[in-house]
Amino acid sequence: LLQWGNRQLVPEWEMPKCPNGRRIRKGLLVDLERPLVVNVQVLEIPNQLVALAIHGTGITCVLLNRSDNALELASKVGMVNLPPYILAQTFQSGSVYV
Repeated sequence: LLQWGNRQLVPEWEMPKCPNGRRIRKGLLVDLERPLVVNVQVLEIPNQLVALAIHGTGITCVLLNRSDNALELASKVGMVNLPPYILAQTFQSGSVYV
């Protein structure tokens, strides 16, 4: 597996504050179609990824924990930088209001 990260000048974000005694969890996002792995740090297990910015080294995305009810608020659980080809693999699953 190839690791996406320091060689691509990936931006670094502030560590999230852990409210209510939650812990930061380390994890991996693995692309099963291509041999690629990305390290992440999250507050909970994410179930949705939303692209925020496109720049020279990739796509900056926010990781969300979103319920099945579209009217409920989603909670931000982390940030990740992914390679540009990731946009070709995604599909629209809803709207996000910030």
